[in-house]
Amino acid sequence: MVPYVTAFATEVLLFGGVITTLPFLLDREYGVSLVFSGGVITAAEVASAVVAAGNGRLAQRFSDERLIALGYVCYGVGLLVAGAAASLVLVVAGAMALGAGIGLTMPSVDALLSDLVSAEYRAGALSIRNSVTFLGRAVGPILFAGIAATTGYRPLLLAAGVAGLLGVPLTLALSR
Repeated sequence: MVPYVTAFATEVLLFGGVITTLPFLLDREYGVSLVFSGGVITAAEVASAVVAAGNGRLAQRFSDERLIALGYVCYGVGLLVAGAAASLVLVVAGAMALGAGIGLTMPSVDALLSDLVSAEYRAGALSIRNSVTFLGRAVGPILFAGIAATTGYRPLLLAAGVAGLLGVPLTLALSR
C-alpha cells in the first residue's frame, strides 16, 4: 500500500504543487518570466536527480520506508517554504526541497515493490505503480488549480506542505 500511495501523492504534489502552481505564484508575486519559472521546475528536477543518484548509498543505511518518510518531510518542508517565502530565493529553495524528496521516495518505492513482490508478479506491480503515478499527474493539476482559484496560491502551497508532512506518520503506520 505504501508504494502506491506514495507514488500517487508524489505526482499530485509535483504536478499540482510545482508544475501547475509555482509558475502562477512566481508570475503574480514576483513578475518573473516563463523561462525563469521553467528554471525553477528544472531546479526541482535536478535536485531530484542528484538525490536519487545517491539513494543507493542511503538505502544501505536506512529502510525504504524510512527513506519514503524522509521524502515526505522534504515535500512538506519544501511546499511550506515555497508557500511562506518572503523572497524568490526561498521559493526556489522550497521547490528544490520538494525535488529532493522525490529523489528519496521514487527509487525507494521501486525498491520496496521489488522486495515485496515475487519476480513473476513484479512487472504487474510496477505497472500498477506507473499507472498510479500517471493518475497522480492527471489529478494534481486540476485539483490544485481548482483549489487555488478559491484559496489563492500561497494558502494552497501551505496546505499541500501540511499534507506532505502527514505522509510521514501515514507511511510509518502503514509500514508496520
